[in-house]
Amino acid sequence: MPWSYLKIGVCKQLEASARSNADASLTYVSGYKQRVISQGERPRSGFTLVELISTCILLGVVFSISIPLMTTIARERRVAEQRQFAVQHAANLLERFGSKSWSELSAGSQEIPSPSGDLQDLLPGLERSVEVKELTEEPQSKQIVVQVRWKHRSGEYLSPVKLSAWVFSTELVSLTESVSPTDKENP
Repeated sequence: MPWSYLKIGVCKQLEASARSNADASLTYVSGYKQRVISQGERPRSGFTLVELISTCILLGVVFSISIPLMTTIARERRVAEQRQFAVQHAANLLERFGSKSWSELSAGSQEIPSPSGDLQDLLPGLERSVEVKELTEEPQSKQIVVQVRWKHRSGEYLSPVKLSAWVFSTELVSLTESVSPTDKENP
């Protein structure tokens, strides 16, 4: 008799003896432990209390770590957006004052039009300044410095955004335009 027939026969005998013995709740079939269910008993399905408690504890740990992390990320994103708006506003002011002619730019602090309500909502406690400095070195120029700063949620001012540009005298520009490349070669 081949070995496989013998193995099947032994398993069938074990199953039959387990069914006949009402007290036997475990049997060994082909080397594996298997639970034999009596006629009135239903198979168990669902989770045990230990599994539910361990899952709740694990979820609690994950949430306790992720919620502060998410609030920190949201705060950093808000500050980055505010800085981006401040840089854009400073660039707009620099462009406005840089487009003025040489004679319109007087040295000292410049008068700035009031900001829009949207900008004040985005940048609470907004402070802006535009200063023109006349430089005496050659070539004659004026430096325009724009500074924008605003308050953080804590009420403290954040580091300001500063942009600078230089405007040169039109006399210098007209002098270089009047000299053509052929004039430089033939004095």
